[in-house]
Amino acid sequence: MTNLEERMHMEFIDMNNVRSFNGRDVLRIGDFNRDEITYVLEVSRILGHELNENRRDLRGFEFRSLLEGLVVATDFGEDSSRTHDSSVSAATTLGAIVNPIRRNAGGTSRSKGESAAHNVAGHAVWDIHALIMRDKLEGIPQWLSDYTAKLEIAHPEDVLKPVIINGGDGTHEHPTQAFLDMLTLYTIYNVNMDGSPVSCESRDDVLSGLTMIAVGDTLKGRTFKSLARALSQFDDNEVVIVSPEEVRSPQSEIEDYISRGLKVKICETVEEALEYARDKDKAFVYGLRTQEERLDPKVFRKVKDAVYMTPDHFDMGESADILPIMHPLPMNKRHPEIAPEMDFLPNAKYIKEMRMGKMARMGLLGLTLGRVKTSADNVPYVDSRLSVKGSTFRELNVSPVNDQDTVLEALRAMAGGQIASRAFDELLPEMTSHPDRRADLFYDLLSRMTNKGELLELVRHLTFRFRDGEEGFVIDHIANGNTGLVKYNLDLSSLLGVGGCDENPVVVSAVDGLNSIKSADGLKGVIKVRGYLPPDEFFQYIGLLSDTMPTVTFIRDGKPVRKISPDTPYELRDFIHCPNVLCVSGEEFHEHVPTVFYHQNPDCDNGSELYACRYCDTPIHRKDFRLVKSD
Repeated sequence: MTNLEERMHMEFIDMNNVRSFNGRDVLRIGDFNRDEITYVLEVSRILGHELNENRRDLRGFEFRSLLEGLVVATDFGEDSSRTHDSSVSAATTLGAIVNPIRRNAGGTSRSKGESAAHNVAGHAVWDIHALIMRDKLEGIPQWLSDYTAKLEIAHPEDVLKPVIINGGDGTHEHPTQAFLDMLTLYTIYNVNMDGSPVSCESRDDVLSGLTMIAVGDTLKGRTFKSLARALSQFDDNEVVIVSPEEVRSPQSEIEDYISRGLKVKICETVEEALEYARDKDKAFVYGLRTQEERLDPKVFRKVKDAVYMTPDHFDMGESADILPIMHPLPMNKRHPEIAPEMDFLPNAKYIKEMRMGKMARMGLLGLTLGRVKTSADNVPYVDSRLSVKGSTFRELNVSPVNDQDTVLEALRAMAGGQIASRAFDELLPEMTSHPDRRADLFYDLLSRMTNKGELLELVRHLTFRFRDGEEGFVIDHIANGNTGLVKYNLDLSSLLGVGGCDENPVVVSAVDGLNSIKSADGLKGVIKVRGYLPPDEFFQYIGLLSDTMPTVTFIRDGKPVRKISPDTPYELRDFIHCPNVLCVSGEEFHEHVPTVFYHQNPDCDNGSELYACRYCDTPIHRKDFRLVKSD
């Protein structure tokens, strides 16, 4: 393994924030913090500089055997040129074996209906160490990483989990493009390829104070999204969006960028944006191809020629020489965003970008395959989304409950139940002192209840009593009208008739419309299950099935022994559908992917109910949940 830290600008990196890269997937740029990004850039810069020095004869290239003995595969379900070919060039230049070379889905068994999981299982059993992939389904790299990790545990003798490197998944992410874009900016504004400084003196100066003028399709352009998220991790950065309204970032994404610390400005024209950037010290243009293959044809026809930059746009005096023009490429030759003659301008940095693509991917391969040693190798990377597991439950006080308490609660909760309640208060001393007369006294009480509605309410409450020797649970304080939803999603009907834990058939009772002094509308629902005592996790989602916060009381030998209320769960598994129609978890794709959502702000105190998909990161608020079992 090669140690490069003695050649790196370590003063630009806080190693307390850096975790090991060895065996780490490259799925989304947000999985890397600012110091890890800078670390990758420094490694890429050193490898790139050595390559530049020996590009005419690689026999003198110091790192030509860095990946010797390792196999890298490319598996692209969508067409690619730069991402695919620069990845192959990076791997072979470092001495890896590259096999197979696949530019698109043609010729694979996926065209015959094979799942993506079984497709990648082939790579995992054929001793492939890194898999560079692209797919139209969003979130599929995360799913295949999860799948192969689980497969390796199940079949350790046969399976070797490869490092998964995302070369683009739909409109979701393109993290390797973000790394090469950041490397381009790093070598323009901070450090030359040979390590000499440009204008960088401290960590605070690295990739900070930048203004990106994003021109074109920011709605579907995954490269823009990844670069914006990368820039948001550094200080005082800004993005100016110049997009036709039809292909402009939605407000939700703009708010996400702002919440990450990125300043956002909208301009209607290139001229307006360039004028705004005139006084910016570190501004650059980032052109974006209009994504014809992902747009409605009518939309594409309307916006295809809306953005077109020519040398005249950059006739800004001295600024013309220093304003870099970047573009992830390709451009549509019929509807380019940038005039072809601009290729030959010195500030056409998209030519440099292509070169940086190979360098950045060399750095990522060297690090993730463990051939570049880091001083953080003893600090394993852990997916931060997995750091909070399971759901928690608040323990509530349990009060002994008997028939008298149940009846009194029922009567006092009932509308118009004052007379009956007074009657109960009159009889209560006798019920307490003469337990042998309790049945007669109950009958006397019921005879005084002339209001049939009150009597029905009492009977409903008494339905949820447990007798001596019985076990089970009661879900109380369900929002009125939601007991059916809770019962269905907990699959309680499947328990009916099954032998219970008290050797009697399980009985499930559910009712709405009970009076409640706690709910805003004065009504609630209750579910009783006799003969079944599930673990706490069984109840983790019930709070999301009701606008109120239900409670669960556990019953043993007819008596309440424990009462809990579930907190907002951190993880939702197979509970809601992802709203992204291109997410790999969508049922229509038949990839058999479990839906997994994480609470966006698990440590906040404001009751946030925003969740995000594990695979494609699509956010969804509780009010927009589409439940898996309720379709």
